[in-house]
Amino acid sequence: MVLARGGSNPSSPTLRVTIMNSFFVYILKSLKDNKLYIGQTNNLESRLSRHNSGKVIATRNRRPLVLIYNEEYKSRADAMKREKYLKSLKNPSYIENKIIN
Repeated sequence: MVLARGGSNPSSPTLRVTIMNSFFVYILKSLKDNKLYIGQTNNLESRLSRHNSGKVIATRNRRPLVLIYNEEYKSRADAMKREKYLKSLKNPSYIENKIIN
């Protein structure tokens, strides 16, 4: 959230509240099979909960999952580009050694 002063009368400024959305690219690791899952969301806590409660088909049979990495972006488009790039690497050891560490 950003608070900014604005208004037509500088001696009597009004406060304007702007809510800035954040988007996250995240990497989960399955404690069952040690495989990685890469995704993006605007609510990281809720998304992790959905993964671990079995509501995400792609990870349902790989629970429990732990969050091992995340990055924050100002736009969904930027987060989606990064997610696509990370998924294109297709090398879990490279991701764990170069991206996460």
